[in-house]
Amino acid sequence: MDTHVTIVWYGDEDTEAVDRAFRAMKDVEQRMSAYEPLSEVTAINAAAGEGAVRVSEDTFEVIALALEVAEMTGGTFDPTVFPLVEIWQQPLPSQEAIDEALAWVDHQKVILDPDTQQVELLETGMGLDLGGIAKGYAVDRAAQELRRAGIERALIDAGGDLYGLGQRIDDTPWRIAVQHPRAGDRYLVVVPLVEQAVVTSGDYQRYTEVAGVRYHHIYDPRTGWPADTGLISSTVLAPSADWADGLSTALFVLGLRAAMELVERLDGVEALLVTTEGETWVSSGLEDKVEILGW
Repeated sequence: MDTHVTIVWYGDEDTEAVDRAFRAMKDVEQRMSAYEPLSEVTAINAAAGEGAVRVSEDTFEVIALALEVAEMTGGTFDPTVFPLVEIWQQPLPSQEAIDEALAWVDHQKVILDPDTQQVELLETGMGLDLGGIAKGYAVDRAAQELRRAGIERALIDAGGDLYGLGQRIDDTPWRIAVQHPRAGDRYLVVVPLVEQAVVTSGDYQRYTEVAGVRYHHIYDPRTGWPADTGLISSTVLAPSADWADGLSTALFVLGLRAAMELVERLDGVEALLVTTEGETWVSSGLEDKVEILGW
């Protein structure tokens, strides 16, 4: 998944369960990465416009969830952004190239058949990219493996996608520090975590600079350009890491007002958003729980 993954746990010294957790995450990558030659997503993309592809239960579940997030957020999260991601591998694509890629971005042209577990992209040129949600799902699968082994206290961190299993050994919540989006050696906020996931999306994690302008990797499916809605960081707490993963991207693209309105309607979901002006906004359920360290 192009990131470092760590698991901290309390329990038996036997590491077999933790090894299984890592293998579960690797399995998700091998099934769902658009850059793995033999992955199920690669097979779906290769068959775009030509027919449906049968996939595993896990892959079908993640694609279905991705489409649900897409519908919920008005397409600000869209799993069919693969053509855009490809275009942006070059430093600064032309508007013409972006427009051509945008023509193939449309989550409503993904057809799922739950009876046969088949997935179909209706038009040639389309492509799935589950990078905005599959990493969270991998974290959830790791947590599931640890639970099965009887591990009750653990923290899984896949490059900023975290899940806190139980609490720390002293029966206090896991304390998760959110990176300062403009100072890599500092933290902005500390949030408590108990049987929850937390995921942060920001313009500082992966980006390139061209002529002094920062072009980050979170693309707006409506424009084809890196999202420019006044946010530089979006942190989501949710019951599962896949939900937190997808929503953190969607909120970043939505912008402050629309993002907060959506979060306040969702049960069990909280958010912390940082604007370009350095303002930190938290949803109502987090107001008395987070520790804001200051800009």
